[in-house]
Amino acid sequence: MSSLDVPMENTESGLKSPPQLNPDVVAAFMNNFIYTFLSEKGVISKLQAGEEVLVVAYPRDFAKFATPKELQKNKVIVFVGLCVAIPFVYPREIVIDVADSIAAAAVNAWIDEFGEKDLDSPPVLSDELMQQLKLTFFETEYHGNAHVNFADYLWRCWKVYDSEIFRALYVTVVQSSGFGKSRMLFELARRAKAPSSQMKVLYTCARLHESTGYPEATTNLRNWLIPESSTVEQITSRLEAIYNYAANNWEEVQGEWIKLFNEKKSDVIVRRKLDQQAENDKKVRKAGKIVRGSVKKNQDGKMVVLVVDEARSLLNEKADPGALTVKVNDFRLLRRALALVNNRIGAEGGIFGVFVDTSPKISDSESEVETLSEEAELKAEIAAYKAIVTGSENDAWNALLRMGRPMWWSTFTDRDGLSQASFGDLVTEAANKLLLGNDFKQEASYNEKTMFGVASMLCRLGVRPYSTSTLASQVVADFMAVLAYVKFESEGYLSSYASDPVLALGAISVWHFLEDGLSKYILPQLKKLILDEALETGGIGEMVARIVLLLAMDQCVMGDRSKSHGQFVSVESFLNVMGCDEIEVYIEGMLPGNKETFNEWKSEWKDWRMGFTHFIQLQAEPNEDTLWYLLGRRAAGIFPRNQLGADLMIPVFWNKDGEKERVSFMLIQVKSRFPKDDGFSQAASKKLSPWFVSESPHPKGKKPKEGPAPKKPAVKPALKKRTVNENPLSETPVSDVIRICMNLSKEETSGPESLNDSFRFISSTSLTKDSSTPEARGEDTDVYTLCFRSLGCETYPFLKEDVAQCLASIVASQWDPMALVDGDLERRRVIDKDGAPWACL
Repeated sequence: MSSLDVPMENTESGLKSPPQLNPDVVAAFMNNFIYTFLSEKGVISKLQAGEEVLVVAYPRDFAKFATPKELQKNKVIVFVGLCVAIPFVYPREIVIDVADSIAAAAVNAWIDEFGEKDLDSPPVLSDELMQQLKLTFFETEYHGNAHVNFADYLWRCWKVYDSEIFRALYVTVVQSSGFGKSRMLFELARRAKAPSSQMKVLYTCARLHESTGYPEATTNLRNWLIPESSTVEQITSRLEAIYNYAANNWEEVQGEWIKLFNEKKSDVIVRRKLDQQAENDKKVRKAGKIVRGSVKKNQDGKMVVLVVDEARSLLNEKADPGALTVKVNDFRLLRRALALVNNRIGAEGGIFGVFVDTSPKISDSESEVETLSEEAELKAEIAAYKAIVTGSENDAWNALLRMGRPMWWSTFTDRDGLSQASFGDLVTEAANKLLLGNDFKQEASYNEKTMFGVASMLCRLGVRPYSTSTLASQVVADFMAVLAYVKFESEGYLSSYASDPVLALGAISVWHFLEDGLSKYILPQLKKLILDEALETGGIGEMVARIVLLLAMDQCVMGDRSKSHGQFVSVESFLNVMGCDEIEVYIEGMLPGNKETFNEWKSEWKDWRMGFTHFIQLQAEPNEDTLWYLLGRRAAGIFPRNQLGADLMIPVFWNKDGEKERVSFMLIQVKSRFPKDDGFSQAASKKLSPWFVSESPHPKGKKPKEGPAPKKPAVKPALKKRTVNENPLSETPVSDVIRICMNLSKEETSGPESLNDSFRFISSTSLTKDSSTPEARGEDTDVYTLCFRSLGCETYPFLKEDVAQCLASIVASQWDPMALVDGDLERRRVIDKDGAPWACL
């Protein structure tokens, strides 16, 4: 029976509304806990059969609290009431001195069991959706051999274990939600059912509250192993009972324990059997059994793997009934108990703890970072990406489901790979995950606890927290970031948002569902993180430019809709959203150019397609494989900070039936320079050409450090540095590339007295003057650059005024004296050279 009334289910969303408090059951919980507490401490004798538990708390004491959260906020009132009542119900001379400690333990136990269940907490999944998760968890085919590799890793640790060297026999598994941690452990348990297996797996989920996760919590088993009043010795005895029960029933025990993953009643059955084993052990236990000195494990010994899922619930400090006043951490208690029980068991076998969670706080060891695949393996992968891009939309959508987290595919398809949920269900799930599971359609979900939805910004922009920031671990535990590395002694965490197209689609919904969600919640929180120096942005101006480009892409895809399907659109439509139909063309000296010629060039892009939902960092010079990779994942690229010429790259492709597909790209340069250059500059023309961007294999002519370039899993196709002659992209004609130059340093203050103050225009130059490559010395033609020289609604018509103001505020928050110096020096060089403002270097 629960202390909460059954939540009402929202049939549209599948989520349950906040539960209401049941005063009768809360009072019963308090009375039972106090009785159990005092009887276990030997203060009172256990009641005889048929006797009732003495009443300390009454339902009327809790009637004024409507929700668990209200009771939790007013726990002092409950505490005082129990302190007064306990000495009058139980023997006064015995308990009067410790009544406050007993009351505190009772209140804390109730909060641990039922607290934090209001709107601020993740919503509870409906029974129907929980059943769907259950079927998906057990019936979908498991791909890969992660469970085999993990078993091998456990045995390697087992073989080198020495009690004098290692703190305890345990490991931690840390990764963000949706990567299949629990499923891997289930497969490990299935493998342990083999009669010849020397490993058995006992699964426990230590979750204290209901959540959107699966498997469900094993509340009975958790409370038996680590009860409220436990000591290290008590936990050690129960761990020993687990091992003894397994050893006595080795061939059939895994068949019993594996049911903990999917049968709720197994939680009670397994606890009862282990409790009986513990009682039997008390009768036969001999003194002095603990081994003194070093303990090592036999290679053919019996290993019992104790899995503790949702292990961060063990990190909460609570009253220690052994001392009544001292607070203790269950994680530390269990770790000490693991060391003691393995000493007690000796070399013949032992308990191997596996702590699993999304929070890096449970880990103080290094995590291994996966390396890139070999070039030969990547060729097949790139071919698959190309097929995704040029194939049907349905095939592309199914492919997107398999990218990023395995949960997207396994949760929303049945065991035959057939769809069992709509596109909207998937995007809604991803959007809610970025808000701690709260409903992204409700304005109340955008609060301090959910960081006002700023995770939706981080996962699209390709920014990451500084490793020493508290945000680095928080985004992994709560906001779907990926943990790559834990520094020695856990003084820092390397985390980031890897390319996850489905998560990015969910982020788009978070951006746009509320009319003022960006300007009211998300962007102000982003600015706060920047001012707090919590984010590695790669340059504030460049980051803001990415936001502008993403908003332009969203406008192309969504229009007036609130959801994006990740589909491709024509390049010409993107150029129109950027305002190319309305802005003027200028040639050198800011003289009027030929708009008709430009329109002819623009119309050539109508059959080209593009689509991106997020940005990812490029680790090496991009090639054609990189472009197909980005297109397949609906991503755009970020050049290294010291890259020559361009800062961002957006891939585009051309595909018609019966003709060979082609790929090209947009090059974007971002400046935050003030004062700005007058008219045109080489920065917006020659320096923004493919041959210039690829001119040197080493940024700014710097020789790289000895050894191979570092390999990171974010962008697989960027295999190695190449020279100009090795990379065909460097030979792409300028006329076949779209160039965009963005300067975000100044507000829109153009005046009629000077065309040079124009805040947006199209620069037109001849190919022979724009390029120094031999290919450009033949037939001349006009080439173009889209120039945007401010940040506002007139420059970018698709921006809302409040969003533009927020973005301008973020840009203004940076202090970059070198940008001011560079801008002024460039202006001086123009004047000193020949007075031609268009000849800036």
